[in-house]
Amino acid sequence: MIKILAIQLDMLGSKAFSLRVREYFKNSDKYALYSKWFHEDRGLIGRAAHFLIAWQFPVNAISKRHLDLRRTRVEWVYSWVAGRLVNREVKKCSYDILYFHTQTVSYGAIKHMKKIPSILSIDMTLKQSAREPQKKQHVKWTYSLSYKMEQRSFDNAKHIVAISNWARQSLIQEYGLPEQKITVIPPGLNLENFPIVEKQRDNNNLVQILFVGGDFIRKGGDLLLEVFIEYFSEKAILHLVTNEKLRVNHENIIIHPDIHADTPEWHALYAMSDFFVLPTRFDAFGLVFAEAMAYSLPVIGTNVGAIPEIIKNGFNGFLIPPDNKKMLHESMKKLVIDSALRIAMGRNARKTAEEKYDMKVNLRQLEEIMEKVTLK
Repeated sequence: MIKILAIQLDMLGSKAFSLRVREYFKNSDKYALYSKWFHEDRGLIGRAAHFLIAWQFPVNAISKRHLDLRRTRVEWVYSWVAGRLVNREVKKCSYDILYFHTQTVSYGAIKHMKKIPSILSIDMTLKQSAREPQKKQHVKWTYSLSYKMEQRSFDNAKHIVAISNWARQSLIQEYGLPEQKITVIPPGLNLENFPIVEKQRDNNNLVQILFVGGDFIRKGGDLLLEVFIEYFSEKAILHLVTNEKLRVNHENIIIHPDIHADTPEWHALYAMSDFFVLPTRFDAFGLVFAEAMAYSLPVIGTNVGAIPEIIKNGFNGFLIPPDNKKMLHESMKKLVIDSALRIAMGRNARKTAEEKYDMKVNLRQLEEIMEKVTLK
């Protein structure tokens, strides 16, 4: 058995991705995946350090401008905590491969990456993250403090798995990595858990629209609310899956807090919806689009990050610029009034999910990479 120590980030989309990697490898007869969340078994010292280093400055004028460097401090403490975890684990067992998702949790394990073949899995680079349009200039410079650590991790990894061509291009062009060191493997879904749902051609019932986004403003939830209330509140029902505390009082807007991925409630919402909207202002990938497509939902998204690699405009959904109220309205209107279009696009969406986001197919590529790095 090839023994793999996997150190994984358990935040938002990274957690959903990591759980699916765990699910895939649990029945393998060739690979033994020992998975750890980066903060597991921190101990008293680790918990105290995490609390102190990630402490937020009480003066808003300072913390909001990131003059207290909290974003950087949190990133560094994540890498330090993860590094301590790797130190403990490699003393207990001899591992054949180290696997990190994402690169942040690898910074503190460079000395082990030099000795044990390592694979990094990334959704985007720090330099891409720093270009997020909503980030102010006084925030962006804090990313540069971690560039050298990120570069060291990339240089010492045997192989890097990027979830998109968008991320791959940054690795090549901005970090000088050789093309042969990088493989693009999109995150996958266990399609057995996403049954094909045949939507009914009915223009009489209220259309069910779904939004799933924890970071409500960054995901464009505020713009979606504005467009829905202005144009569609009498023609459709909007389901918002978010933990944002919203003050909305409308019978056709339903807020679903505390719903987590792959739970029965989560699957039920996708299954009963007619189309999916996420007018995000910035995203590395947007796994929720693939999840919606797996449930035969046409999707509306923005042309940021790797989303254009997922949505083919006019085929499985609509691709619009961020913060474009007019185009969001026009795209939603087409899907609200035309059930035949929804059904046709939904079938194309399911086809896309089957061809590009089948977990079993995609993670077989990861297995092949693991086999190659152990042979080098």
